[in-house]
Amino acid sequence: MKKYSCQMTRKEVRELYFGVICRKHIRQLLHGPKWLLLAALLALEWIAYPMLALGVVILMVVVLGLAIAGRYASLIRQLCQGPRVIWAEDGMLKAETEEKQYSELLCDSIREIRTTRSLLVLEFCLDSKTKWYPIPLGVFEDERERDGFVQSLRNPQTREENAASEEGPRAQADGEESETWREESAGERAYFCQSFQVEEEDWIRIMTDATDAIEAGTLGGQKKVGLIWTGLGAVCLYFVCRLVWKVFAAEWIDWLALFAGVIFLMLLRNRLEWTEKKISRRIREGAAWDACGSWEISVTEQGVRQSIQSRAGGSSITIPWENLLCMVETDAELFLFQRDKKHFTVLLKKHAESVEQIESLKALCGAKQVEVLPGKRKRYAPDWFLFILTVIALAGLVLAFSRVMFWGIGRDLIPESVPLEEQISVLRSFGFTIPEEMEQSLYEYEAEDEIISYVEDYPYTWLLTDLAWADEAEEWAEWFEDGPEVFWFDFEGWDISEDYIRILEGMRELSAGSILDDVENIREDTDNLDWEKGAGTVTVSLEWRAQEYSWEMDVEYDWIDEKVLGIYNGLLKREGVAERFYMTFDDGQGALVFYCTKEWASSFEDATGLDLEAYMVQKGW
Repeated sequence: MKKYSCQMTRKEVRELYFGVICRKHIRQLLHGPKWLLLAALLALEWIAYPMLALGVVILMVVVLGLAIAGRYASLIRQLCQGPRVIWAEDGMLKAETEEKQYSELLCDSIREIRTTRSLLVLEFCLDSKTKWYPIPLGVFEDERERDGFVQSLRNPQTREENAASEEGPRAQADGEESETWREESAGERAYFCQSFQVEEEDWIRIMTDATDAIEAGTLGGQKKVGLIWTGLGAVCLYFVCRLVWKVFAAEWIDWLALFAGVIFLMLLRNRLEWTEKKISRRIREGAAWDACGSWEISVTEQGVRQSIQSRAGGSSITIPWENLLCMVETDAELFLFQRDKKHFTVLLKKHAESVEQIESLKALCGAKQVEVLPGKRKRYAPDWFLFILTVIALAGLVLAFSRVMFWGIGRDLIPESVPLEEQISVLRSFGFTIPEEMEQSLYEYEAEDEIISYVEDYPYTWLLTDLAWADEAEEWAEWFEDGPEVFWFDFEGWDISEDYIRILEGMRELSAGSILDDVENIREDTDNLDWEKGAGTVTVSLEWRAQEYSWEMDVEYDWIDEKVLGIYNGLLKREGVAERFYMTFDDGQGALVFYCTKEWASSFEDATGLDLEAYMVQKGW
């Protein structure tokens, strides 16, 4: 029998977590029907309302990232604490740490053995969860020794025969040493010994009482959890208030805020649900197959020993006193919690010989500086309250998806129909020039081309685009002698080497009489543009009051970089000018640009339903 001393490094933990654990979890998740349903819902939502779908995906990625980071940090703390000695003996995988914490795992309970670049990874089940036992490959002299160790785990009888033939007297000496250790262990004074059978109902009660003790704050550390929930509650309250305000004041809802509120309600429901119900569901789904079976517990001068023979196999662990945090007493159990506040060993009061034995055990804990604490009970919400939370959360999701998929398309994405007469009246009220001759021409044009339904179903954008073009028409030139009132361009450019010049000239003409009259020598430099790949940058430069300025525009084939709309706004802001260039889409891929104040833009939005945005690029000026 050969013993191996190993110490995990951060690099090896990273390889274990991201190369083995995460990969398996992802495979399991992708095979589940819930993820297929979620993917289908997100796909439908992306078609109808892509920004909301993107927000949901970002939220999910953030939550998943935080969970991954937390689990990875926990593994670092667990596996990099110090060296441990491992060996295989009598069909058991055994380990001992520097703190003399001793554990045994029945080799038959190992589900899978795999090899990565630098690790030998054993997969088994413990504490109702899948666990991984990593062993650095560096502890083995060569592949032959590694394969022999793996064979000893898969076939213990073969391993003992090989060890006897290869090591001879040394193997016998090691075996005698192990036997001596067991004899000495057996000879220790046991203050408290129990052997009992654990069935599903027993394990449900044990796990419920242990979870209550942890979540009710018996072990401490709940202040941080309380602060987290207070923060989540504040965020949820903010979203609800914002939601109500938008419903009654602005007649539309921030659906991403609604989704976040629904998620919080579901988390709150899960936290307030009776622990026994949640644990019972998990256990009845097969999450306790390694815990149900024959248990043997003994408390000695050295520590606490626990041995379990379950349907999953056998395991044994010895926990020294210095690794124990406290003893928690409930009505039916005595829990000995380890310092990680998660793992525990349980003793059942009904199997104690007498009350005096329990009191002597408490006294021993006091002598070993292990605090004895009364178990607290967690408070739960009644079923009717949980039902209301569930109904509200589900109703919120149904409302969000149905509104986006059906009602929202008709209200948000497609504005309400507005008669052409009303559109003309509204635009005139905001100072746009629409002479009677031009109005009559519009009616005739609509009737001839039978596009009146389109013009009225997509109000204002068609008419504003016509006004932008009318400035260049000879028959209407006399009406626009003072310059254009709106400027239009297509984001899909006509000639990328001149488009930015044309756009900046058009915007400057729109703001005639402003400080932008001093802008001169607008030009483009396409030396950094890869024409074949449609990538790179275009340098846009101009002169203003004898000073030269330049900006880099990103290239994606012949598409215009929207940053061009913010160039002048950066100068206007710097010089304290009240007006800005505001842009809205033309229900296609074109832009309608206005030169106005923030107050004018806000009034125009309320009257027309069009969303105006003022881009800002200050870098460069």
